[in-house]
Amino acid sequence: MKGIKLCMIVFVMVYCILPRVVVMHMHYHQHYGNL
Repeated sequence: MKGIKLCMIVFVMVYCILPRVVVMHMHYHQHYGNL
């Protein structure tokens, strides 16, 4: 049960952080990709 809980926490963290990273990555390319 402990392993399942840990997996859920990691899953939630990835889902919270990943969109932010993608947005940052997109902004980075918008700003510096046109040079």
